[in-house]
Amino acid sequence: MVSASGDWNWPRISPLLPQEVLDQIAAIQPPQGWLDSDTPGWRWTVSRQFTTASAYAFIMDRDLSSIDPIWKKIWSLPIPQRVRTFLWLTLHDRNLTNAERFR
Repeated sequence: MVSASGDWNWPRISPLLPQEVLDQIAAIQPPQGWLDSDTPGWRWTVSRQFTTASAYAFIMDRDLSSIDPIWKKIWSLPIPQRVRTFLWLTLHDRNLTNAERFR
């Protein structure tokens, strides 16, 4: 979609897209060979690497640095996932005890 001169190849692009999209493309610099290649990155972490914790923090609109360090310890323990989940439920006081089931 880029011409030999390094500009957008408008004759090739124009028939394919509506004018609104073409206007948006015109505002973007075409890729240049001397620039680094584009790579996807997760914008909510400094390392640009996706983590479930950063996605959760984004959804909850929370800062990752404010997360209690106990959770890092729990989720990094070399134990089965069901045990980690049980610990998480226990620390959130969400386990369904017999008394609660009876009630």
